[in-house]
Amino acid sequence: MISENVLFDAELSYWDQVDHHDYKGNFEGYAKRWLMIKYFLSPTDSYTLVKNFRKLKKSLALAVAVINVGNQYLLVKTTGRPYFEFPGGKIMPGEDSLDATIRELKEETGIIVNKEDSKELILPQVHKRKIYCYMWTFKETLQVVPPNPYEIIDVAWIKKEDLDHETKNSYASQLINQLIL
Repeated sequence: MISENVLFDAELSYWDQVDHHDYKGNFEGYAKRWLMIKYFLSPTDSYTLVKNFRKLKKSLALAVAVINVGNQYLLVKTTGRPYFEFPGGKIMPGEDSLDATIRELKEETGIIVNKEDSKELILPQVHKRKIYCYMWTFKETLQVVPPNPYEIIDVAWIKKEDLDHETKNSYASQLINQLIL
């Protein structure tokens, strides 16, 4: 049987192939074809795997990075979403929450941080998901260069008082209310 890690590979392969201008968000179609070709699966088997994978992904815990410089916080805008949010993403099976947060921060912003400098923030579940949140505070604004322009379409340093407005309708709004404001 194919493991979740293989399906995560399918997703990473998908994002490697996505052309920003042609993005249609059709991961399922891509993953089914990828699984059929790579593992010689039938369309029915590949459909079942992808469907189960989507359920698995929605249940995975999230890792979120809060980067603070003075009165500003770093936010990113992901392809297909109309709002800003804190850098972060899903914790891969078997991955430590702090390692996942550092990985996601690097993938989305190019920023490399030290584990020792992090401060863990304790949060309740948001949208029935466990969220692990770590904060790093810096004295000077960092250079942000998203390595994958197909995933992250914009980055912004947002003032503390503007955070709630910029993250409207996202889980980040709930984080802001609990963490910062």
